[in-house]
Amino acid sequence: MATPPIHLLDSSINTTRVTVTRDSGGSPIQTFNASLSSVPARIQQVSASEALRYGRESNRRMWKIFVATGQDIVEEDQVTFVDSTTGSDVTRTLQINEIRNPQQAGVIMAVMCEESD
Repeated sequence: MATPPIHLLDSSINTTRVTVTRDSGGSPIQTFNASLSSVPARIQQVSASEALRYGRESNRRMWKIFVATGQDIVEEDQVTFVDSTTGSDVTRTLQINEIRNPQQAGVIMAVMCEESD
């Protein structure tokens, strides 16, 4: 089996997984719990846009994250990482939209994510 090009995975990510519980009234409550930490990754911002929605300006950024195949990452997870490209460290939380290579046929899988604020 081929190994991924570890030297290209120059950052790291953490993932959190949603857990649904019920409150005393029976309503669902979603909480995110740590799932994976310090997973070697390559992180690339692929697009950004601004929009005026519901009378509020919002920003939307799309990210592509490459990790070694075999990581326990599912589309319901969230990804967090520290972005130091802005001159100061900013922790970003991303929602996963799609995982490419889910059958783990290659050595790298791409995780397509979105960040909104």
